[in-house]
Amino acid sequence: MAERQVRTIWFGRVLFASLALVCIVFPKIPLGLPADAPIFPDLLFALCLAWVVRSPATATLPIVLAMALLADFVLMRPVGLGAIMLVLASEYFRSNRVDIRERMFVLEWLTFSILYAGITGAQIAVLKVIFAESPPVGLAMHYVVITCLSYPFVVGCMHYIFFVRAPRLEKDYRFGMTLR
Repeated sequence: MAERQVRTIWFGRVLFASLALVCIVFPKIPLGLPADAPIFPDLLFALCLAWVVRSPATATLPIVLAMALLADFVLMRPVGLGAIMLVLASEYFRSNRVDIRERMFVLEWLTFSILYAGITGAQIAVLKVIFAESPPVGLAMHYVVITCLSYPFVVGCMHYIFFVRAPRLEKDYRFGMTLR
């Protein structure tokens, strides 16, 4: 029984890492799009936060950090800045996963959107403070909107295609019984 749970957890970790790699490589695929084509959303950010809420045991901190650092290298972003922001956001979602799961999905989506907009603003502010090249605010806001709109699709794919679902919450009642 315990061996099966360990196998399930490791399968979930491998699946998470594999999907994260796909999210990292997907924007680099040459699709022959014109220069003014729409930009790709930050699927890694959406995947990590959605996965942490639904299956926190399989999206561990070292895996999230490794994938975020790899994304910084592959996507040619400032190394470490995006990684630390993703780790902070995922740990925030991990620590509040019960509250996030109890609410409606629209409120989870709103929480994700506010957090992602704040993270993007913080990244731009840090880049401006250290006099590094930062993206224009209009382009960054477009990126935020595209990523926030992609979150329900990421969650839907996790739920219906990969069967990564949040465990049902237990309800405690007056006489000490726990109903599932």
